[in-house]
Amino acid sequence: MKIVSGNAPFLRSKRTTSQIMMELLIGLAIIFVAAVIYNFTLGVRYGLKTICIMTVAILFTFISDIIAGSLRYNKEKDGKFDEYLIHFIKSNYSVVTAVIFALTLPIGTPVYVVIIGSMFATLVVKHAFGGFGSNVFNPAALSRIFLALTFGSQLKAYLPGGENIGGLVAGATVTSQYAADGVKFLTGSLANTNVSMLDLYLGNHSGAIGETFTLLILIVGIVLAAREVINWRTPVFFLGTVALSSVFVSLVAKVNMIEYLLVQFGVGGMVFGAVFMFTDPVTSPTSNYGKALIGIIGALINVLIRIAGVYPEGTAFSIAFVNIISPMIDRLITGRTNNKVWVPATVSGVMVLGSVGLITGVSAAKMPRVAPEPPPIVVEPFVTYLGSYTSPTPSEYAEEFTTNVEVGLSDAYHIVKIEYDVIANPDNYKKVTDGIDAVIDYYTSISVAEFKALPVPALSEGTTGSTVAGQTGEHIIPGAIYSSRALYEAINDALKDLNVYSADVEDYPYDSGGYSDETLVMSVDVYVDTVTDLIKVVDIKDGASTGTYADRWETVKEAVLSKYHDLDVATFLGYTNVAELYGEEVATYAGVTYSARRLFNAVQKALEGYGG
Repeated sequence: MKIVSGNAPFLRSKRTTSQIMMELLIGLAIIFVAAVIYNFTLGVRYGLKTICIMTVAILFTFISDIIAGSLRYNKEKDGKFDEYLIHFIKSNYSVVTAVIFALTLPIGTPVYVVIIGSMFATLVVKHAFGGFGSNVFNPAALSRIFLALTFGSQLKAYLPGGENIGGLVAGATVTSQYAADGVKFLTGSLANTNVSMLDLYLGNHSGAIGETFTLLILIVGIVLAAREVINWRTPVFFLGTVALSSVFVSLVAKVNMIEYLLVQFGVGGMVFGAVFMFTDPVTSPTSNYGKALIGIIGALINVLIRIAGVYPEGTAFSIAFVNIISPMIDRLITGRTNNKVWVPATVSGVMVLGSVGLITGVSAAKMPRVAPEPPPIVVEPFVTYLGSYTSPTPSEYAEEFTTNVEVGLSDAYHIVKIEYDVIANPDNYKKVTDGIDAVIDYYTSISVAEFKALPVPALSEGTTGSTVAGQTGEHIIPGAIYSSRALYEAINDALKDLNVYSADVEDYPYDSGGYSDETLVMSVDVYVDTVTDLIKVVDIKDGASTGTYADRWETVKEAVLSKYHDLDVATFLGYTNVAELYGEEVATYAGVTYSARRLFNAVQKALEGYGG
């Protein structure tokens, strides 16, 4: 019997690594063709630049392979140089790295930056660690991070003059627009960008040249997973964790759940990274459980960077992070049997829930704190007046009613409170008085003088509740003219004994031009109770004091105005100078004596001819 020896594993797939890489390249080529077609729709130079980026990336990746192969060449061990070099290039599959890297770049990336990034990915990230199968990091992802940190300002999604085409706004991609709208990646809305949801998934917008075709990438990913070119566990657990966390984040942010979920997948390079970069067999764990675990962890890092980080996108960073921990995951899982399959399932579930909880917590912490609404300011009336009005019978369908009101006034005789009882009769007519609150709000925002200047709501003839044509005003309820009239007349009855006398006095603010060449106009409303002939209040509307004297006036204003309160009109009109009114206290008005004098003259002018 002949014994045949060999290296494990003994059960091998019939497909070689070369065949798998070829199928992966076909999937990437489909994305690249879509990118070329889209960019040609933006202009010939856009299409040509797309082809240029890909060509340069592949060319300088091959040059990097040649440099690395030449440095490692050992004639005695490797034989003929040309045969060795061809084998070296083929076995490193660097063309895959070049294509993935090129598809992560925006259209405005300078050619020299493409060259630097391609050589960094191949020479530093791949060959410095020993080449294909030995590299720790995904070369395309780490090189993309390197360019973002070193040439970030030059990675533009447009060519000169194209800042506002392809869904861009002043050069900002839809990802940047969405991230800048409201709280970063929490309260934004796609409606505030230049891209629709359909365009977002079809790739009809500018960004990284290969990352925008979300729907196409998902379809290609499904085909590659079905053909076992990529392991389905990583993208499924990655996107599943993102989806689950997005549900809870949308509840915290109080945004549309479906739109938020679709936007999370649609913007940036999340789906592209999940399909083509997280699934890299070299830099991901070897076990299926490990591949699922890095999907969960990658989703956590990615979403955290989107929500709380400086960058609007975190895919490349999350890939680099899981690359670092992949060896640790392999070490922890190596040698495990399937006797307790519930253990990895439980750990995965805990990881998903922990990730979702952490993301939700961070989102809640980032949401602006809404201060509780302050309690409404209740202004206690300085004085109240009672009034009533009996409305005529509008028609045979309605009845006569009496409206009683209590009107509260401030110390400046501004209306601050109105209480009423009946506003319509019978009850079925009360449904048309929904606008009464708005009318009350209006009345309590004006002074008595402004109320008395309002036109009386005119009653229509023969039509219940209809408004007279051309009659408008904030004190009129549309379709409820009898209620409007009743409230107005009841308030007017309450204020019937108050007359308002107004005047404007133009004078120098200080003394005949000694300190100023410009005059100042003081406007006042004087409220008089016509039953008692007493001045109730003086309301200064404008022109009290200016400049450095304004603060001083505020300190004595109340004392000055109190001199007019409940003063008999005849007595006041008998005064010939301010000293008779203010007495010895006039000395305490130092700095604002001219304001007090102007007020005295304005009130006297307002009351000229009173009672005549």
